Amino acid sequence: MYIGAVLNGEHRLHPEAAVKLAQALDLDGDTAAVLTAPLVRTKSPNTLDPFLYRIYEVIGVYGDAMRDALNEKFGDGIMSAITFDIRVDKEVVDGVPFVVIIWKGKFLPYASF
Repeated sequence: MYIGAVLNGEHRLHPEAAVKLAQALDLDGDTAAVLTAPLVRTKSPNTLDPFLYRIYEVIGVYGDAMRDALNEKFGDGIMSAITFDIRVDKEVVDGVPFVVIIWKGKFLPYASF
C-alpha cells in the first residue's frame, strides 16, 4: 500500500528510497526526485474529531492505492458497504498498544452493458 500511495502522489519517499524505487522501476532521475517532493494533500476531511480525522487521513493517503490493489486482485469493481463487517481490536506488541481495524466487504464487480 505504501508504494502504491507513493506512485499515486499521496505519500513521499526519502531520497535513498526514491533512488531504489526508481532503479527497480527503471525511472529517470527527474522522476525519482518527484517521489521525494513535499505533498499537498487535497482530500480534506470535514471533521474536528481526532479519531475520525485520522480515519479520513488514512483513506486520503492510502485510498487510491487500496483501490488499485482491489482492482488488481478482483478486477474492476468496488467493496460493498452493505454486505460488510468491520472489527476494531487491540494488539499489544512489545508493550505498545496498536489499533487493528479490519474491513470485510463483499466484492461487487461493475456491470458491463
